[in-house]
Amino acid sequence: MLVQGVILTGTIYYAESYFIQRVHFVLIVGVGIGAVIGCFCLIFSIGEPSRRRITVAAKKVTRESAPKLWEFVSSVARDIQAGAPKNIIVGLEPNFYVTTCDIVLIGGNETLAGETLYLSVPLCRMLTIEEFRSVVGHELGHFLGDDCAYSQKFSPVYSGLAAAISNLAQSGTGITALAKLPAIYLLSYGYGEFDRNVARISRQREFKADKVGAAAGSALSLISCLSKLVVYSSIWPRVEEKNRERLSEGKVSENLSLLMQYQAKYDFDPEKADQILDLVFERTTYHPTDTHPPISERAMALELDRTQVKAALLEIPNEHAATLIDEFRALEKELTFNAHRIQIALGTKMPDEPYANHLLTALYTLASWVVTADGKIEASEVTLAEVYGIKLLPQFDPIDFRQKCDNPPSSSDAETILVTLGKALDADDKNKLLSYFVALGEAGAATEQSKEIIQKITKALGEDEIEA
Repeated sequence: MLVQGVILTGTIYYAESYFIQRVHFVLIVGVGIGAVIGCFCLIFSIGEPSRRRITVAAKKVTRESAPKLWEFVSSVARDIQAGAPKNIIVGLEPNFYVTTCDIVLIGGNETLAGETLYLSVPLCRMLTIEEFRSVVGHELGHFLGDDCAYSQKFSPVYSGLAAAISNLAQSGTGITALAKLPAIYLLSYGYGEFDRNVARISRQREFKADKVGAAAGSALSLISCLSKLVVYSSIWPRVEEKNRERLSEGKVSENLSLLMQYQAKYDFDPEKADQILDLVFERTTYHPTDTHPPISERAMALELDRTQVKAALLEIPNEHAATLIDEFRALEKELTFNAHRIQIALGTKMPDEPYANHLLTALYTLASWVVTADGKIEASEVTLAEVYGIKLLPQFDPIDFRQKCDNPPSSSDAETILVTLGKALDADDKNKLLSYFVALGEAGAATEQSKEIIQKITKALGEDEIEA
C-alpha cells in the first residue's frame, strides 16, 4: 500500500511537472494521506477478532434439561466415531446445521463457543427417527477430518478479506481514495478467488458428510430427509407471515411449530408429491455459512436415483423425531412466546383487547368434536370442515380450528357446551350453527361416529333429523 502510494504521488508530480509545468502539492499530499489511511485500515482489519459470530433465535438445551436428546446425539457420535457437540440449541427456524462460530442467542446473555449443533423442532415433527439419525450423523460428520480446521482458519480469513475491503472503501473520499484503489482491486480479486474455492470445498465437505450420515442411518433416509427440508422449510415464511397477521388482530398462537405441522399435513397435496420431488432434486438446502450442492448430485454420490425416492417418503410420520427432544411441547411454546416478543419488538402492534368471537369459538369446539370423533384427524375431514366454515363465516380461521382439533373436547364436555349453547345463543347464531352442521352432514361424514355427533348437534340446535 505504501509503495503504491509512493508510485502514485511520484507519477502525479512528474506528470504535472512535464505536461503543465505546475505541481498541485495539495493533490500529492492528499494521495499520500490516502495511502497512510489505507495502511491503518488494513492493519485494523488484520487486528480484528478472527472468530465469526452469528445471532440465532434459539434455546440452549443442556444434558440435564434434555438427557434423552443428548444421549441420542451422543450415540450417533459414537457410531460414526465423531466428537459430540459442546452445545445443542433448538429453534423454530427450519434448518439443521453445526458450526464452530460463536453463537449469540437472542434474548440471552450467554455467548456459546465451540462446536454447536442446531436442531429445528418443527422439522423434527416431519422426520422419522431414522431420518433424524441420518441428518444428525451428517451434521456431526462435519466434525470429522479437516472440517473444523477449515471453519476455524480458512473461513475467518475469508471474512477478514471482506472486512478489509469494506474498511478501505469506507475510509476517505475524493483525492485520498485514489491511493487505495489498487489495493481494493487486488483484495477484491483475492476475495473472488476465495469465493470460488469456498464453493468447491463446501461441495466436497457436504459429500463427505453425506456418507457419514448415510452410515449413521441410511442413504435413502438421508435423501428423504433432505427432500423434506426443502419442501417443508418453504412453509415457514407463510407461517411467520400468518403469525404477524394474527398478532395484529389480537390472536396469539401457542405453538408455531404445531402450526407449521398443520400447514404441512393439511395443505400439502399428496397427488403432486412426485412433481414436487422432481423440482426438489434440483434444489439446494440452506446453511447459514456456506452453500450446498443439489440433492440430485448428493443422491447420485450415495448411489441413489430419483426413482428410489418415493412420494410416500414426504409423508409426515405419526412417530416423529420431536419425541426425542425432552418436553418438546413445552419447549415449542417457549420458543413461540419468544418469537412473538421478537415480532412485537420489530414493530407488530397488537390491539389492546384480545380477539374474542363466541360464535366462532363454539363452532371450532363442536366441529373439532365431529372431526376427531373416531380418535383420528383426517386431512379430508379437516378440509371439509374448513371449507364450510369459511362459507358460513368469513372470519373463520383455519389455524384456530386446527389448534382446537389438536385439543378437542371430551364427549361429556362437548355435550355440556351444546346444551349451554342451545340456551344461550340467539336465534340468528343458532341458525348459523345449524346450517353449518346440516351442510357438513349432507356433504358426507367420514365415519359413523361423526354422523352420530352431527345428529346430536343438529337435534340440540333444533333439527330432529339429518340425512347422513
